[in-house]
Amino acid sequence: RSSIPASIRSCIAMRIAQVSDTHGDTTGTASALAAIRSIQDIDLVVHTGDISHDTFSDSIEYTDILKPFAVCVGNHDMLLDKGAISTGYRWDLQPTQEEAYQKYFRDNSAGITIEPGTTYWYKDLKDCRVIGIDYTARNDAYYNEWYWLEKLLVECLSNNVPVFLCSHQICEYAVLQETCDFTYDTYFYDWTMYAHDVGFSVYPFMNKSYELVTEYAERGLNVICWIFGHEHADGAFISGNKKNRFPMVCCGSSVHDQYNDVYRSHTSNYVTDAVINLYEWSTGTQSLCITRVGPTACSTGRLRNMIAFNYDTGTFISREARG
Repeated sequence: RSSIPASIRSCIAMRIAQVSDTHGDTTGTASALAAIRSIQDIDLVVHTGDISHDTFSDSIEYTDILKPFAVCVGNHDMLLDKGAISTGYRWDLQPTQEEAYQKYFRDNSAGITIEPGTTYWYKDLKDCRVIGIDYTARNDAYYNEWYWLEKLLVECLSNNVPVFLCSHQICEYAVLQETCDFTYDTYFYDWTMYAHDVGFSVYPFMNKSYELVTEYAERGLNVICWIFGHEHADGAFISGNKKNRFPMVCCGSSVHDQYNDVYRSHTSNYVTDAVINLYEWSTGTQSLCITRVGPTACSTGRLRNMIAFNYDTGTFISREARG
């Protein structure tokens, strides 16, 4: 549950829970459901991609228990079977936008605003707009999403509406904040090497979306946060723009693998597989708190309990990084 006192929690305008990279894992998904159900007054659950185990044809029925939730498609969600070859992956071999819409968005249980046949969306919550980006968009879809995103950013800037962004992966221009409770430093010791593994040469909208958002942040757009997954490791990043910097937070995978540093345990009564981040935004105080719902103890000795972001200094505040 949120560790924010009830007197402060009552002033919070938005609560978003994030789960990511479930990759067909039923144990982690069931644990995620239990964690999400423990959150009071949640406004939206966002899955930041790689619902599919490996390719587009994989069943995603196992995630029905999480509904309602919104999804930002990941690289595996948008990979055709013929793209999974013995020598690696051909990420350019994708389903059509219509095919992806039918699989991931037709149900629309979360009540997002999405045009039929597309894979990007937004949802207006109290005093803010949540925007879900498909960073895998290519060819015509790339230009269509570019136009759509810029239109949304112009509208939010003009009407002084804060935005909260979600995608599966972000570009390499984000700046890692080290010595932060929510960063697994060992994994992210060279951030650029991870940003390039399925990078902008394959998915050019990864950089274009970042350029658009930081451009409008420089103009005065209030960007609350940008959340993402893909890396399977927890990380706290900061946008690289000079004015109005904002947090960019990577949520680890619900799959128990070697890429994160949190301890996970199984007993007959308790399962702590799910890595869930809870984002709580207060419009009145212009504050963002990020709470871990799920495993908090790390092999590094850190506790991944809660951090906040100082918008004045453009840094995270945690036990190690005071901002």
